[in-house]
Amino acid sequence: MTRVLVINDAAQESSTGHLFEALAAALRSRGHAAEVVHVASASSGKGRAARLLPPSRDLRRAIRQADVLVLHTSVVFNAWDILIARATGTRIGVIYWDSYPESFNAVERRTSGPVDRIFGAAERFLLRRSDVILPPSEDYLPHLARLFPRSRVRVLPMWPFTPVTASATEARQRDRVEIGFAGAVNAIRGLDHAAAVLGSASRAPVALHTYGSDAPELGLPESGAHVTHVHHGFIPQDRIMARLATHDFGLVSLHPAFGLPAFPSKTLSYLCAGLPILYVGPRLDHYERILAETGIGTTLHEGDRTDLGQVAADLRADMPEAQARALDLFGLNEARLADILQ
Repeated sequence: MTRVLVINDAAQESSTGHLFEALAAALRSRGHAAEVVHVASASSGKGRAARLLPPSRDLRRAIRQADVLVLHTSVVFNAWDILIARATGTRIGVIYWDSYPESFNAVERRTSGPVDRIFGAAERFLLRRSDVILPPSEDYLPHLARLFPRSRVRVLPMWPFTPVTASATEARQRDRVEIGFAGAVNAIRGLDHAAAVLGSASRAPVALHTYGSDAPELGLPESGAHVTHVHHGFIPQDRIMARLATHDFGLVSLHPAFGLPAFPSKTLSYLCAGLPILYVGPRLDHYERILAETGIGTTLHEGDRTDLGQVAADLRADMPEAQARALDLFGLNEARLADILQ
């Protein structure tokens, strides 16, 4: 039995929180002792300040008693956790979903200032104190090769973290394409660009449904647009799956200027809902290949022109088999857990 401590610096109800709870459940199902500690979120100013202070006595004890400590980027706010783990011989695995501080400037492509350079130096120093770096796809390997020896980097595909529902295969009975987007809205998502690409690429009208606390600004005309937008607000995780399943596609979008590797977590949410995935964004060779080879989705690039309704129908027809293939591909099997544990 291996004792695993997972520290989540994001909100407990975020995708990261659900991912780590699913990871802990998979470890426990195989006889390991796994605990997830949801600390003050580093996404707020108060949370960031709290994470720069030494951890509580209970957390220090938990780190010392663990055989393996699992963290996620950014690790700047885990400096104390990493130093304690190094001092006590606890193995450190860092799940590398996002690149910091590069992602702060990736869309605007502005020059890094002194604060960013200090942040970056601290991030790299702490990452190099870890035993293994775990990116979610091969798209990250060229980027990480500049920072770490290949022997310390192991691809750990993002795993399912929401309930799996059967895919609907019935034929479409509507004359417009219904596309859902669930998740946080920020410049990196490039939703306004995605809406423009959808408007020029789809022969049929498109209805884009967004779910989240903030309504995105898409720059669409108030009437007569080829793409219409409906914002539904925030819907809890336990209810949104059924809502997503009613659409033709789940949208995964990245701003075209975002030049860093990525594997959006909503890919797994759409997959578990049995919803075909539509990716709009910069080239991500491995990610796009997974969509095509498993049959769970397709890619739309600027300048494409297609019948999205027919594409959705074709994907839906094979979705139960495609969903099963992809779930097997992304599953937390023994070999992948071993990459974390040893």
